Amino acid sequence: MVRRALSTEVDEAATVQSARARRNRERGYLYENTALQALRHIRIHAELCGGAGDRGVDLRGHWYLPAGGTRVAETRLPIVGQCKRLSRVLGPMAVRELAGVAMRDRALGLLISASGFSQQAMREWRGSKAPLVLVDLPADALEFSALTWNDAAAEQLRGLVVGRRALPKNGQLTTVLYYYGVPVVETSTS
Repeated sequence: MVRRALSTEVDEAATVQSARARRNRERGYLYENTALQALRHIRIHAELCGGAGDRGVDLRGHWYLPAGGTRVAETRLPIVGQCKRLSRVLGPMAVRELAGVAMRDRALGLLISASGFSQQAMREWRGSKAPLVLVDLPADALEFSALTWNDAAAEQLRGLVVGRRALPKNGQLTTVLYYYGVPVVETSTS
């Protein structure tokens, strides 16, 4: 009788853990899709590639920066990305993992977080030899609240400027990117 009761408690605990893990996976998948939509608005075209054999990335693709200024053709940068929808700020381990992948794949690494980055993560990011971009994307938003890159990415992103502007409808501030003075927006949404 005691053995059966313990077995039932273990089964119930396993079921609760399994349901929690499934909800977390679903939330993560939803966040990855939200990130894809937000990135598309700034001309980053990527596909999800998470799962077994993903080699440490959630998305792969290219960032198409528009022609403008002295640039007569658009610039196409390969990117790899990792999306993290956690309740706590990201630590330096996430930065180190993505840095390794970005170096190996010779790509710009995008670390996208719903909860921001710890001071240790920021130090790791600043000192990394890998070209990395940190993206703050709140879990319930379709637009990033901040985007910043390290010195290793500065050469590839020369001419890119992050600014703020008020929306005409309601005056709410929004983040906007310019590449050599040309707004970086998906043409189908501009």
